[in-house]
Amino acid sequence: RSKAAEESRHRAFEKEAEVLQQQDVPSLDAVNAAICACLDEVVATLRPDYSDLIRRIDLGGESTSEVAQSLRISTNNATVRLHRARQALRNSLERACGVCTKHGCLNCTCS
Repeated sequence: RSKAAEESRHRAFEKEAEVLQQQDVPSLDAVNAAICACLDEVVATLRPDYSDLIRRIDLGGESTSEVAQSLRISTNNATVRLHRARQALRNSLERACGVCTKHGCLNCTCS
C-alpha cells in the first residue's frame, strides 16, 4: 500500500509540473522590474536594524543563519526580528502606497 501511495504522489507531482511548465509564468527579472518603485525609499525609513535585515535577507538573498551569525545573535532571534521588520515594512508600504500593496505592488502607480 505504501508503494502504491508513493507512486500516486509521484504521478501527481509530475502532472502538476507539466501544468506549471505550460503556464505563462513571468521571469524573475520581469517580476523584479514590476515591483513597487517606492520599496527602496520605504525600506530606508524603517529602523536601521529592520532595514538592514530586509536588505540583507529579503533583497540580498543572505540566509537568516548567516545574518544571525554576523550579528552575533541566535537564528531564532534573527527570525523574530525579520518577522517584525516585515510587519513594519508592510505597514509603511500600506501608508505610502495604499491599495497597490494589496496586489503585491505589481504595476505600482503610487507617487
